[in-house]
Amino acid sequence: MAPAVEEDEAAIQVEDSEVNGVSKEKLREAKGVDSVTDYVTEKETTVDAAAATVALGSIDSAMQSKKQSSMKLSEEDIKVVMEECDMPKEAAEALLRGNDGVLKSALMAYVTGQT
Repeated sequence: MAPAVEEDEAAIQVEDSEVNGVSKEKLREAKGVDSVTDYVTEKETTVDAAAATVALGSIDSAMQSKKQSSMKLSEEDIKVVMEECDMPKEAAEALLRGNDGVLKSALMAYVTGQT
């Protein structure tokens, strides 16, 4: 073969193995890494959403417990629940707290079995 033809064939081989100065092998590797990172990012996002939901639920229940434990209950309401429902003071307080300190709601919950 003539030297000019050999140079053209070598140029074609370089063009086939390179795109914009980057080898095809490097492009394949980059594409593989992109697909792995896309998968990992998607998986992390899903896990983060689930973890966030659990965390928010925990925070909500902790705030509710704190609200209920700091709730001021009427001694008269506690006595009414103790007498009407035949329960100790601690149970009467818990029933009232579970019903936002509302006597009527606490008694209704007890009667309907929603305690």
